[in-house]
Amino acid sequence: MAVETEHRLPTRDGVEICLVQVSASGVDVPAARHVLMTHGLFSDRRICLGLAQFLADRGFICWILEWRGHGASARPPQAFDFETVARQDVPAALTYLTQCQGVSRLDCVAHSGGGIVLTMALVREPAWRDLMGRWALVACQTSGAAAGWWPTARLWLTRAACAGLGRLPGWLLGLGPQDESRHMLQPWFDWNLNRHFIGRDGLDYRRAMSGLGFPVLALAAEGDHLIAPPAGCHDFWRGFGGPANQFRLSGPRFGHASLMSSRAARSDIWPVVLGWLTSPSGTHEAPEGA
Repeated sequence: MAVETEHRLPTRDGVEICLVQVSASGVDVPAARHVLMTHGLFSDRRICLGLAQFLADRGFICWILEWRGHGASARPPQAFDFETVARQDVPAALTYLTQCQGVSRLDCVAHSGGGIVLTMALVREPAWRDLMGRWALVACQTSGAAAGWWPTARLWLTRAACAGLGRLPGWLLGLGPQDESRHMLQPWFDWNLNRHFIGRDGLDYRRAMSGLGFPVLALAAEGDHLIAPPAGCHDFWRGFGGPANQFRLSGPRFGHASLMSSRAARSDIWPVVLGWLTSPSGTHEAPEGA
């Protein structure tokens, strides 16, 4: 039975974030395989917990990073966005894992925007790249939500509503338990509407991410039409450019959240992630129906 333990970490800008350790009792921390996991927009640890417990029962120690303003992490008074999480919260977690837990190799599993902030963090701080093992990115993209006239119009309308209200209520829209501010959502709207992945200071993340160098598995859902359409996930995956990388498309019964957390994911998706993390070659055939 996996146990959850909360660790409170300070970021460089003074915000306390929560890193949730999920591990089976009796696991030797220094000798274990470690996985950093994180959620995306409108979400918190809950989207990651099922997969974390599945991996913990198989000998991994999982560390779920909850972004500032999400879950048990503090909500700062100042506005924050993807780059804040990438430049403050992710480095705080990596520093804690290496300096306080003795982690020397770290795999990563991220859902949606979690994969975006991890990518941004590693592009910004190359010193962390040698720490990385394998990555599995679930429903992660920055360019495909505005493909076609109706998705584009829908995105413009959503952006306008967000600007007018100042935030989008995740529970009301059926997107997750967290609300998101217009500051947090603005970059995602811009990336998808303009078909680029560029930071506030003009850094071209898409161009820079090709040099990261570690193996990446990307998973997309055929039924994910709104947040992470498969074409956008494939385009994001192509940006990494590594020869060992793999892309897998699951069937229409999977949507954006259910690709990460659902009964069907337990049988069809989680074994694929486990196989990617444990196989020497990183290859693992998806079960039938995935």
